[in-house]
Amino acid sequence: MRLAYRTPLLHVVGAAFLLPLVVTVELVVTMRTATPAKIFNAVFRLVANLFVPLCFTGQFLENASGMLVGRLYEGPWPEEDVKSRRIRQQLMHAASGRAGIVILGLGRLNAESCLAMLRQWFSAINVLTNVQSN
Repeated sequence: MRLAYRTPLLHVVGAAFLLPLVVTVELVVTMRTATPAKIFNAVFRLVANLFVPLCFTGQFLENASGMLVGRLYEGPWPEEDVKSRRIRQQLMHAASGRAGIVILGLGRLNAESCLAMLRQWFSAINVLTNVQSN
């Protein structure tokens, strides 16, 4: 299952990181002729449409995997036969790990990593605009 979505997901994540980089280069090259509204529009569209949904999806997967174990535990243990209890225990054990979107070299895509990466990227934009204005 993981191998089925690894390659397409890597392309999407690569685009999510490369497109803001392209916008950053465009900012540096056309800083004198670009208006702030055009810059903000381009940056916001790229980040909001590509990277942030991936992080939200990873966060939702993490939350859902944590809730699955609790829901399995709340099941009707006394009414089940031995085979059903074993299956329930195996499912609880299998679901006890944290699910999510993990990208090689980047780690987990979740809300925490999204905020960290956005802070780094916007600080890089801030440095570039300060260098350009001086």
